[in-house]
Amino acid sequence: KLKPLYLEAIEKAEQVSRGYNSRLRIGIIEGINLYGMITNITGYFEKEHPNIKIFFVQYSFKKLLDAFYSEDLDAVISYDFHLKGRHNMTTHVVTNYHPAWLIPKSNPLSQREHISFSDMENEDLLIVKNEECKEGVQLIIDCCRQYGNFYPKFVFVEDMNNVLLWLNTT
Repeated sequence: KLKPLYLEAIEKAEQVSRGYNSRLRIGIIEGINLYGMITNITGYFEKEHPNIKIFFVQYSFKKLLDAFYSEDLDAVISYDFHLKGRHNMTTHVVTNYHPAWLIPKSNPLSQREHISFSDMENEDLLIVKNEECKEGVQLIIDCCRQYGNFYPKFVFVEDMNNVLLWLNTT
């Protein structure tokens, strides 16, 4: 138990020696590209709050919330369906999220200009497991039922990195 406290004390001492007297730890959901936003955030803080050091980390859905609630993170950036209705958390919409189908080029549907929910009825939908983000799974179920009148065929994976890995290898 002393080692984490010791390492944290060393980190704080190093920050003070570099002119920082505070830090902001921001967790970002894995699988989304926010590099432009990160550049804007760090640029703002360097200009307006030069004494605050910002740290960014990426986590899966569940680990992101676990880190926030254990106070390892000061703020999180994720999808609104993931954060909506959480206790001890205030949410702010940073940008609008527009869902999209990610389809491997090997699938004939990838050649279409428009794809509807009903087009996906016989397709396996790769998604993070329910234990990781039940809100996301339920959102897909609800949309498939409402817009395509079917229950989706899911293939569950551990996290968003596995979703992206699968897409890049098919």
